[in-house]
Amino acid sequence: MSNSLNMVYTRPDTIKELRSCLFGKYIDVFVANLMSQGYSVGTLRGKLQMIRGWAQWLSMRAINIADLDELHIEEYLNEVPRGAKITPTSLLAYLRRIEVVLTPFPSYRRTPRSQIERDYESYLCRERGLTAATIRYHLFHVHRFLSECFGSRDIKLHKICQKDITGHILRHAPEYRQRSAQTWTSALRCFMRYLNMCGETSTDMTGCVLKTANWNLAGMPKYIEAKKVEELIGSTDRSTAVGLRDYAILMIIARLGLRAGEVANLELEDFDWQEGTFRVKGKNARWACLPITKEVGGALVEYLRKGRPTCSTRRVFLTAVAPRKEIKSGATVSCIVAQHLRRAAIVVARKGAHVLRHSLATKMLRSGSSLEEICQVLRHLHLSTTEIYAKVDYTALKEIAQPWPTSRV
Repeated sequence: MSNSLNMVYTRPDTIKELRSCLFGKYIDVFVANLMSQGYSVGTLRGKLQMIRGWAQWLSMRAINIADLDELHIEEYLNEVPRGAKITPTSLLAYLRRIEVVLTPFPSYRRTPRSQIERDYESYLCRERGLTAATIRYHLFHVHRFLSECFGSRDIKLHKICQKDITGHILRHAPEYRQRSAQTWTSALRCFMRYLNMCGETSTDMTGCVLKTANWNLAGMPKYIEAKKVEELIGSTDRSTAVGLRDYAILMIIARLGLRAGEVANLELEDFDWQEGTFRVKGKNARWACLPITKEVGGALVEYLRKGRPTCSTRRVFLTAVAPRKEIKSGATVSCIVAQHLRRAAIVVARKGAHVLRHSLATKMLRSGSSLEEICQVLRHLHLSTTEIYAKVDYTALKEIAQPWPTSRV
């Protein structure tokens, strides 16, 4: 670690200048940390050039390294607009971590609205057991609702009335499709129920949240044929680390029907290779034990041995570019699937990871599996959720279809 700069630069004068700057005592270890995150030499040189410029700027103003904070970064970037904020910010975080910088982490200004949102966030996590992504979704809509109701005025939750709720829904309803509108109004209904439970409102306002039209099983599952699924999986370039990662992701969704978020949250400890099983945390924090099939296991082992970079995180799937870190959300997994769908020239109405889950269910049904079996594989809580796949069983539907009435001459 003490010679990390020698792996980036060959000129002794450059190395000497960096080690003699304001951050010189800590620069080698910081560079070693960046190298462990997968940054290339060219990128590291750009980052070090900025650190050197920031060190000179601080030295000219006689600013003590222990007194650094985010304001000094903002002031420097105002004078050097071409700089990137991420480099000095990560250096500042590192110096705080080793207790060289003594200023506290920036705290957000406490406001009545932020306090309400924090309390609600705690409730959703502690009492409802929702995932971080779902909590963020709820908080976004709560923040927007409170902002529209009260603006910059003091928030008085007991004054929320039916007119506020109805007006909010009517303003934003055109922005959503049917299913999205149902999820959105459900989030508002949950917040109204919470306010009444906490005594913030004297009346339960959940009934004021308008319901959107919902015809059960009205839609059709979006899927691609089994042949196209194989073309999609075969289109990955397994000669690269990224290709090995994407191949493992596609395989685990296409063969076992995992949701995108479940794939993103997989950790190395979730796999029991001796038993040939792994555990997955599904909706409502329900854990399930699934088999590691031969195909899925082979794809995962190949990725872990040849494609997964060295990283401190225990998540299975990591980002393709530096800084090397875990894939944080199912949205990223869906983007990976959508990217391969485009490359394979496969046209489908729903271009995310869920289309592979639908495709697996459709394939199982057409292969003779019952709805109960599909329900178990997809880990649906209720069989009624699985019933929509009966619509794609055209052979069975033909047997019960009534002939079209014709007029007699």
